[in-house]
Amino acid sequence: MVIQSNKLNSDRTDIRMLNLCAHSISREIYALNSQQFVSGLYIVATPIGNLSDITLRALYVLTIADKVYCENKHISQKLFARYGIVRVLKNYHEHNAVNVRREILADISNGKRVALICDAGTPTISDPGFKLIATIIKAGYYVTSIPGPSAAITALTISGIPTDRFLFAGFLNSKSSARKKEIQMLAQVPTTLLFYEAPHRLCQMLADLIEYLGDRPAVLVRELTKKYEECKRGLLSDLFEWAYNTPVRGEFTVVVAPPENKEISDGAIIKRLHQVLADISLSKAAKQVAEEFNVSRKRVYSICLDLKHDQD
Repeated sequence: MVIQSNKLNSDRTDIRMLNLCAHSISREIYALNSQQFVSGLYIVATPIGNLSDITLRALYVLTIADKVYCENKHISQKLFARYGIVRVLKNYHEHNAVNVRREILADISNGKRVALICDAGTPTISDPGFKLIATIIKAGYYVTSIPGPSAAITALTISGIPTDRFLFAGFLNSKSSARKKEIQMLAQVPTTLLFYEAPHRLCQMLADLIEYLGDRPAVLVRELTKKYEECKRGLLSDLFEWAYNTPVRGEFTVVVAPPENKEISDGAIIKRLHQVLADISLSKAAKQVAEEFNVSRKRVYSICLDLKHDQD
């Protein structure tokens, strides 16, 4: 009986709290209704999984917008049905972007309030939305953002990897040679790195990261905010082994730790040069060792010259 009584009191407390929240939400909506929402382009962030993650301001803007453009009407309609918003949705994606940009520009020039959403998260992140924004800005019309969820930021916050400085690299090139060049360019960036990747390319991408970044701590995240949210932590080699032996589904966010800030001694460089100089030229050896140790090629080449002088 005591347990039931405690549970009853807990339920009553929960109901009171919900009523307070409902009252506060009503006041916020009233305040939004008193604001002036002028014609222009509204960039509206939507949930990346859990539909409860949408903001009150986002719901209000989607309700009053004259037109709403989305990536996929069937996906976005689920959100609108959940909150009882009745709007005719129109597609805006990479295949029709050129023509639809003209249409949106015409709408705004005629005094319309146009909202842009994507399938999940914040529009313009890894999609063609930025071209639309540039077009509207160039024409001199109003553009604003209704902030909210982003898969990259959500993954970063739960990664346990440094968040003070980071670089979002989005989707790497799908072609192996181009992808390797992109990663090689990022090898010396002294920040946390964020990537998006499709499941069928995940293993090869992780292998390339190991080859050019070294075996750094990293995190794989998928199904963020959903029932089966999954977060795998370890070295890149651990994550590669997991991905190789596991049927992976859904798009991944990959968070990679920055390179270790450790000083490479001349002794370590000399030792490695002795190993490679027997097979390749001095300039090629300097280039190879500089890349391996992530140090200045000029420094390694100077050490090479000293070694050559000593041998002579």
